Amino acid sequence: MPRLVTAFLLLVLSIFLALAMVEVLLRVSGVFGIEYGWQPKLEGRLEEGSDYSSDNSSDLRILLLGDSQVTNPGAEPEMLPAKILEHIINRELQENNHCDMTAISSGDRPVSVSTLGAGGWGQDQQFLSLAKHIGSLKPDLVLLWFTPENDLWNNTFPTHYPRNGTPKPTFIVNDGEIELVDRTEILPSWMELRIVALGVSVLRKVSRRLSKDVIAQFPRLDSLFYDPDGKWDRKFLPPMSGDVPTSKPLNVKQTTLESFNPYFANDPVGIGKSHFVIGMNPGSPRIDSMVELTSKLVKAINHLAMENDSMFAAFYYTAEKTTQPLYPPDGTYKYREYDFVFSSSEMKARLSKILGEYLLFDFELEIDDWRKPNNDPHLTTKANQAVMSRVASELFRGGLICRITSN
Repeated sequence: MPRLVTAFLLLVLSIFLALAMVEVLLRVSGVFGIEYGWQPKLEGRLEEGSDYSSDNSSDLRILLLGDSQVTNPGAEPEMLPAKILEHIINRELQENNHCDMTAISSGDRPVSVSTLGAGGWGQDQQFLSLAKHIGSLKPDLVLLWFTPENDLWNNTFPTHYPRNGTPKPTFIVNDGEIELVDRTEILPSWMELRIVALGVSVLRKVSRRLSKDVIAQFPRLDSLFYDPDGKWDRKFLPPMSGDVPTSKPLNVKQTTLESFNPYFANDPVGIGKSHFVIGMNPGSPRIDSMVELTSKLVKAINHLAMENDSMFAAFYYTAEKTTQPLYPPDGTYKYREYDFVFSSSEMKARLSKILGEYLLFDFELEIDDWRKPNNDPHLTTKANQAVMSRVASELFRGGLICRITSN
């Protein structure tokens, strides 16, 4: 009997040591396929020097809140949309004698505009981050740059793009109120994390010898072990179905739909995590729930701004009049065995439900070269200048600038 006990203990010890060695190797090699943590990796930044608690040089402080549109990946600091807007507003104040200039300081920067945002943020993470920083930023106006092509699914699903990306804080609507779901519903267990990490490590080693078509199946293999989006789909979301297509779907090529948004190639269309979801499938219970959640998050941002003596407004742009539109024409499409309808009128109706009274304006870009090179869907400096000029114009036209600076 003692020999059996000794053998059993040695077996347990060997398993423990093997697991410990695997753990050390995984941590040293950095091959974790899932970033284990609650906060997402920030692709943008809160601008350095944005704490206005000791800044008395500006009469009006505007905070531009958003995703990668506001952080403008790759741009020099002076070319951030916030800095472009700041320059335009201050130039107008000085050159065109807007407002009662006696109510505005004689400094070089009567209006300052700062950025709070990161790539992949929806209104959920924007709300949480604003709650953390608004006390030190003390903005007079919180200005939300809404992104119709991805904000709905950014808010709805518990991970970043595409399927089962970086875990993130996620809300649901419960009894008419938004509720932050406990992180244990989203984050992988210890074993799930290590199984996926080992799988990703192996796949990385063999991927060089495989075709792109085979590599494209890797996320599906991962989801056998860790599938938070699938779990969310089954537990929290209503059906995706909506109006049944009444016409024969257009069997479009992948490259055709990718021409509107290059990210569409990786969209898990069937669960609604798509860059076209804002105009897809009128009557879809799932998309209706995505709209409801997003609308409530926008209202929560407005309420947070009001509690901190800030005004709130929102805007968005489209590019349908350019040679590089963001969305396909109205119609029925078949993509990866999934039929869907796209309706521009439904898109506008949903945007109205989401932004409602907070909408400062919706801007129709008319610059053909608005998109950055290499199919990057972010705006060029020229396009950002056009959008920020319209923002400034609407802020003056609506009296927001003069109203706040005179207080």
